[in-house]
Amino acid sequence: MASANPRKLLAQAKQALARGETDYAGLLLREAHDAAPKDAAVARLLADVLLALDRPMEAIEALADHLAVNPRSADAARSLSDIFAAVTPVSFATVNAAGLTAALRLDRVAADPLGRAAGPLLAERGEPSAFRRGSDEFTLLIALLEAAPVREPELESWLVARRRAALLGTAEVRQGRGRPGRARCAPDGPAGREPLLAAMARQVWLNEGVWPVDGDERRALDGLDPDDPGQVARAALYLPPERWCPDDAGAETLPKCLAGLAGDIRRERREMARADAALGRAVCAADATGGAVAAQYEANPYPRWGWVQPAPRGAGRAFLDRIAGKAGTAADAAPSGGWAKGPLRILIAGCGTGQEAVQAALAYAPNARLLALDFSRASLRYAAMKARQHGLNAIRFRQADILDLPAFDPPFDPPADLIECIGVLHHMADPFAGWRILLGRLRPGGLMYVGLYSATARRGLTVLRDRLAGAGVDPADPDAIRAARARILARPENDFERTLAASADFYTLSEVRDLLFHAHERPLSLDAVGAFLKDEGLEFLHMDIRPHIAEAFAAAQGESAVRDLQAWAEFERENPDTFDGMYLFWVGKPG
Repeated sequence: MASANPRKLLAQAKQALARGETDYAGLLLREAHDAAPKDAAVARLLADVLLALDRPMEAIEALADHLAVNPRSADAARSLSDIFAAVTPVSFATVNAAGLTAALRLDRVAADPLGRAAGPLLAERGEPSAFRRGSDEFTLLIALLEAAPVREPELESWLVARRRAALLGTAEVRQGRGRPGRARCAPDGPAGREPLLAAMARQVWLNEGVWPVDGDERRALDGLDPDDPGQVARAALYLPPERWCPDDAGAETLPKCLAGLAGDIRRERREMARADAALGRAVCAADATGGAVAAQYEANPYPRWGWVQPAPRGAGRAFLDRIAGKAGTAADAAPSGGWAKGPLRILIAGCGTGQEAVQAALAYAPNARLLALDFSRASLRYAAMKARQHGLNAIRFRQADILDLPAFDPPFDPPADLIECIGVLHHMADPFAGWRILLGRLRPGGLMYVGLYSATARRGLTVLRDRLAGAGVDPADPDAIRAARARILARPENDFERTLAASADFYTLSEVRDLLFHAHERPLSLDAVGAFLKDEGLEFLHMDIRPHIAEAFAAAQGESAVRDLQAWAEFERENPDTFDGMYLFWVGKPG
């Protein structure tokens, strides 16, 4: 039997993997993990092996157990977040809540996938009112509220009721002792309530005030003075930060329980003001449709996101090299040094709040320069702030409309080697006109990554959007958005509305507005996309799809059909929810 020394077991496991003995490597790593649960290298390699063996739940358990005893293990937390982004467990009964808490509390870790797991875990563990302060469940609840939007309907319902009780007097926020002008969140029973109320205030900031507000709460809010130190803690549970969080000059009036949140809000204000100065001159959208869309994103930049975890170094470049090699023309017109290592000029068209731009900068580094454009200045401020937080200086953000690109002067000589345009063209009056303009900025032999809404997959959403518009719901009114969302959660009228509770875009105000009340949306079909590719002489190279769908497609259409767009169209007709997010695909421009 192998030695019980964890480092020797780790070395033996690596040797077993080199020989292709994955099962044996898993046994060795399990023994090493049991002997040294704090060892990050063992825990992460064990998780990788369990994933290779198609045992994702065991990988989750191993990483969570490790984080429970080594809460500063950032690489393990990132691995756990990556798994939750790809896998939705059937049950969380065996997941270590303390380990999940540790992951949520670490900086530079994508919190949203962890939050999506924490909500169901807490729902499985019982009513939150029964969570004893100091218990793993209570601590996880606080960590979730402070790190990511709550996306669990039952947990949200309980939190909404607690907030209502705090506002209407069941548990008052009162003036604290000590320093004049300071207030604190009042305790509620022997466990104390201050951590929960403070965490709920941060959650309201994260979800942009999406929780419902009833008539009694509205009347109470009308009489609330957020400038009163004795009332500001309740105000922070409902009102946007500009109503209760003053600039630094008013910091002394805030209760201690809000000090951390207020500091983060002010820091974000300063960073976005700094970012604005580097965006160049302000411009207007080129047409009425663009103006309406830009106005929406000025009011509700979408999405508000936290952290991007880079793919393994070199993976993005290797992918480009692989799909370019499939093209009949693109391979002959590769950048100097090749797609794998050569310099890249990249255009992110319609970058929004910058998540795709940051992902691209990380994926294609080093030796890549990016120009990221959007016509919403509020979105660009957020994007530039997040890029700076990620330490990226290869992205230049500029305010521009795609329709104006023929006259736009980029920071590098056109055309680009690569253009990414995700979730943008279907919000234009004529998506294909915008697409043609972008192709004019793409060099011969260049690649383009495109994301478009599927008319088939969004059929139910289109019906609901039309019904809401017909009912006169004001898409720019936050109260109207909250009320429509609350009705769908509480009284869904059909199966489609019931599925919205599980949607990724239903738990912040900007998400709901983007999903249900967008200023302009024109979903497309693969037949229309195919006709455009034919007219423009573009080559379809790759459909970016989840692995289980790729397997189903190969079984139905054959592996050789993966580059046949009509085969994908036929598959979608048989499986209409295939592209429930959007079509994501790569094309090549003739060289």
